Amino acid sequence: GIKAHLTRSKDVFVSLHERYKIANQLKAEIFISLHSDAANSSSVSGYSIFSLNKCPDMDKANFHKNQKNQNVLGNVILENESLEAQKIIYKKFCNLKRNYSIRLKNLILEEFKSIPSNSRGWKEENFAVLKSPEIPSILIEMGFLSNKNDEKNLNNPKYISNLMERISIAVSKYKKIYLK
Repeated sequence: GIKAHLTRSKDVFVSLHERYKIANQLKAEIFISLHSDAANSSSVSGYSIFSLNKCPDMDKANFHKNQKNQNVLGNVILENESLEAQKIIYKKFCNLKRNYSIRLKNLILEEFKSIPSNSRGWKEENFAVLKSPEIPSILIEMGFLSNKNDEKNLNNPKYISNLMERISIAVSKYKKIYLK
């Protein structure tokens, strides 16, 4: 009951803007950005999950654009509303999306408890891929390539399969609870 889409099929860079643009075009109900981390110290290890820290100013938000290049939230063309109404609509959408992102993060962290890796927990940041005001989104750092054990895990198909299975179980729970 879940249809997943990748933003790329080859090892080529896709801009952060293009990633959430793809999600908007697909009318995604959630956006999960998967990453491998690195650190100066080889002792740093584990996975972490990030969600939006706070709603960015409207001029820095990643809006979905219609054919006329107008900012759209839900079915509302923002340019058709007063500036005060735009701010209220934007804030409502962004805060609602942020709350659903946190709910998704909680479900994934619960599923990850069975993963044989160190949890670095949940962090809030304002990464570009988290700034779409319409789509609940999280970023998962799956491990550190600078750590030998994490690198070994990230190159192990069984480990990655287990990680993806845990994510899919959490997404299924999210869908059942929040996407009725």
